Amino acid sequence: MCYEWFRLSYKSIRSSLPTPNPPPLFPSSSEEQSTLAPALSTLSCSPDEVASVIKRLRQDIASGPDGISRRMLKGTSQAICSPLSDIFNVSFSSGLVPLEWKSSRVIPVHKADDPSDVANYLPISLLSLVAKVQERIVHNAVMDHALSNELLSFSQYVFRPGSSTQEAILAATRDWHQTLECGGNVACVFLDLSKAFDSLPHSLILRSLSGIGVCGKLFDWFANYLTGRSQWVALKRVSSASVMVTSGVPGLNT
Repeated sequence: MCYEWFRLSYKSIRSSLPTPNPPPLFPSSSEEQSTLAPALSTLSCSPDEVASVIKRLRQDIASGPDGISRRMLKGTSQAICSPLSDIFNVSFSSGLVPLEWKSSRVIPVHKADDPSDVANYLPISLLSLVAKVQERIVHNAVMDHALSNELLSFSQYVFRPGSSTQEAILAATRDWHQTLECGGNVACVFLDLSKAFDSLPHSLILRSLSGIGVCGKLFDWFANYLTGRSQWVALKRVSSASVMVTSGVPGLNT
């Protein structure tokens, strides 16, 4: 069946990815972190924060496996923001993520060229919108921590507020012009990482979080969030069997 073909193809992409060298870099405990970065060990949220995130959900965002839609969340926001904040806070304080929120439905979207080649499809992972609300709260807290403590490289132009790839191009061309005007030479190497989001080993993600000060229960939450994730392919109302996800991260597109 075609949906099984997609499932096995996506599974083979993940399983063929090289293992990190040196071996996995999990910190030996949730308390092991960089001594250079201020600690971020706990997280909590208020009903107002939950309501704010729900209000800002993208209009075109699709519902996840649980069928809870954006319209449903926005229509009941006033009634559910308080109990949702309680659920999220229990998750944060325990370092545990509900198993149902770790499952995603994958929709293959044809990009271009030969439709019989699985490489020409973009796998879109659909997760529970309730889980994505919690993810956005975590994202905001970690990003605020990183920005306020200047933990992000100034050479990073994507995934940070107020920056863009256009600024990266301007910075690069400025440096090139200055070098050439001083009589120097310029050589450029352009790299494109294939399957970049799918190829991230979970151990390296956790190591990076530890490096910016994430520790304690919040580190445990991230470790649990990345553990036991699964996905299946849905195509024309037919679903494949589920497979475990051992690398990569779901996209944050709330």
